[in-house]
Amino acid sequence: MRIWPHCIPCLTKVRLNEILKLPINDEKKIAAMARLMNETSKYIHSDSSTVKLATLSFRMVKEFSGVDDPYKSYKEESNRIASSLLERVREKIEIARGFEKFRKLVILAINSNMLDPGTPYNFTPRQLEQVLFDPNLKIDDTKKIYSKFFQVSSIVYLLDNCGEALFDLLLVEFLAENVSADITVVAKGKPYQNDVTYDEALKLGFQEYAKVLSTESDAAGPIRGFISDRVLEEISNADLVISKGMANYETFLDEPFSNTVAFLLKAKCVPVATSLRVKPGDSIAYFLHKTNGN
Repeated sequence: MRIWPHCIPCLTKVRLNEILKLPINDEKKIAAMARLMNETSKYIHSDSSTVKLATLSFRMVKEFSGVDDPYKSYKEESNRIASSLLERVREKIEIARGFEKFRKLVILAINSNMLDPGTPYNFTPRQLEQVLFDPNLKIDDTKKIYSKFFQVSSIVYLLDNCGEALFDLLLVEFLAENVSADITVVAKGKPYQNDVTYDEALKLGFQEYAKVLSTESDAAGPIRGFISDRVLEEISNADLVISKGMANYETFLDEPFSNTVAFLLKAKCVPVATSLRVKPGDSIAYFLHKTNGN
């Protein structure tokens, strides 16, 4: 996605807060902040890509601070909170079948996206359980997506954040048990914000239901020139891509992939919401069907 004016203060605030929370002394924090502001400004222009800028600026946070995984403890806490909800979640969806169960799992996967430190949401575990099952989708293409599953031979699932990944796992498990398509799950190769890394995806058990690939990169999304050629080829050849979260969605707006894509996300900011013709905070299950690359 091309950068909006809104993106600059938003991204800057997130990056500065990341440095502020790091376990380094004040002198190092100030030095890292100064370098970040100076270096980031070199990449900001009217044609800047949001995901490329986010990737480069997060790399700067890691380099300038000397902390390789700034969200390590947050990711662990996100997974802990999600794990505490899993038993209750399974009870609520246990009796559902077919499309009804699929839609519930999609809603869970989308609503759990609120476990994201770069957004204004801040729920307790009890509050999160209440909103997880909110059935309202501003764009609801779940029937189209469900039908497509039985027409394809290959599916690529692009993971997003820790925490919500446990609910992605439920959806991947459902797909593995109900469709004949080969399923590939893609996770980050190196830490990027609170996104799931390849090693973390394996610890969660995704390999029990799908092939798991690493991007071999810390790029925010599947950006050409930033991630492995193998993953780019896997995405390009897939009959259907399931794209979780805003960064993956924003990447597809920039990159010339010709796939049919199911976007599952919360539209958490004005630029993304506007691109989808919805309001910030709306839940989205958007099916983008492409035929012969068009």
